[in-house]
Amino acid sequence: MRISICFSCDNKYVFHLGVSITSILKNKSEDDKLIFYVLDGGISKENKEKLLALKSIADFEIKFEKIENTIFSEIRVYGEDEITNASYYRLILPNICNTEDKIIYLDSDLVVRTSLREMLEIDLMDYYVGAVLDSDFIEQEKRLSLKQYTNSGVLLINALAWRRDNITAKVFDWTKKNKERVIYHDQDILNGALEQKIKVIDGAWNTQISKIEKRDNTFDQALADAKIIHYVAYKPWKGPLRYIPMADLYFEYLAFTPWRNLKYRFKLKNMRANFRRFIKWLFAVRNISKELKVIQIFGKSVIKLKRKSI
Repeated sequence: MRISICFSCDNKYVFHLGVSITSILKNKSEDDKLIFYVLDGGISKENKEKLLALKSIADFEIKFEKIENTIFSEIRVYGEDEITNASYYRLILPNICNTEDKIIYLDSDLVVRTSLREMLEIDLMDYYVGAVLDSDFIEQEKRLSLKQYTNSGVLLINALAWRRDNITAKVFDWTKKNKERVIYHDQDILNGALEQKIKVIDGAWNTQISKIEKRDNTFDQALADAKIIHYVAYKPWKGPLRYIPMADLYFEYLAFTPWRNLKYRFKLKNMRANFRRFIKWLFAVRNISKELKVIQIFGKSVIKLKRKSI
């Protein structure tokens, strides 16, 4: 079965892309014919060759599509959550991959645990996109006054209908009119412009590692059933690993890539993160109001009055 998959990536994130592609190759069905489109935000020739070297795992076709960044100048949102133009590329994806009727879009900070055949076969009917609810959907629905809010890191796109109805132009038009409301870039844009035309699909296709401090048995079961693990808020390459569910999967697939030696750099970061966490547990001071501060020693907190200036 032909499965078309699109990523958007620049040279800084390319080794994560390599991990994502490797996870797909390792879990493909025997008769899956994989075509990767990479919306290229400046990947070097050397790194493109490394991506091609992944054919030693399983055969695939890859197409690098260079994107003109100036087309995003009127809708580009700047703020504290700074991202590259590559995150906006998915907004024009069906026009770039103009021979595809249906295509899967994936962020590069995830691993796939199964063949993507079942996802591609989801019936989108007259919807333009299929996506999973965002882990923070309740708050974001209120902020944007929407009835639903999905995560844009994993998308099943009805590219044929998208092009037929000129959705790219509608998405750009919505953004220009609502730019002051946009905080989470492409994700806000897609949800705001296409709310009534996004089909909510099974959460297993985008199990988001986010808000892990609120984990319960439900989340643990979701992890066990996950078909795609998406490291949204907690990145294995930033650590500390023991607090990140499924972090081991990232390193399992990294070991099969030409970037495998990066694991030592990531492990060092992990050690530093664990050390910082230990120091904060050992002794930390933080202000909780103008009058009060908390001093924490050996994990126990004591509230004391702040000294007033004389």
